[in-house]
Amino acid sequence: MAEKYISDRDTLERLVRLETKVDEKFESITCNIKLARDVAEKAETLARNQTDKHFENINNFQKRIDKLEGTFATKEGLDSRIFSLNERIDALSKLVYIGIGGVLVLELVFKFIIR
Repeated sequence: MAEKYISDRDTLERLVRLETKVDEKFESITCNIKLARDVAEKAETLARNQTDKHFENINNFQKRIDKLEGTFATKEGLDSRIFSLNERIDALSKLVYIGIGGVLVLELVFKFIIR
């Protein structure tokens, strides 16, 4: 019986050592999981902050575009201005041709009168 008792004692010591090693491994794994969670939380916070900053920059850019959009001329407005300018150019061209014609007529009249 003494031999069996020693063998049970050795087995018990082995089991205690195994239990200690298993506990150490679980503690190590638990610690690694906690570190991984902390790193993931920090990465999530950093990504969230960068995303918020990016969206803030986009919103500011959109506000600047909206503010500048009011300074742009519309196509309809430009078309009407171009039409009115063309009308004025045509009217001035007619006046210039009438003036040139009048000068030519006066030149001919003066040539006949002065001779």
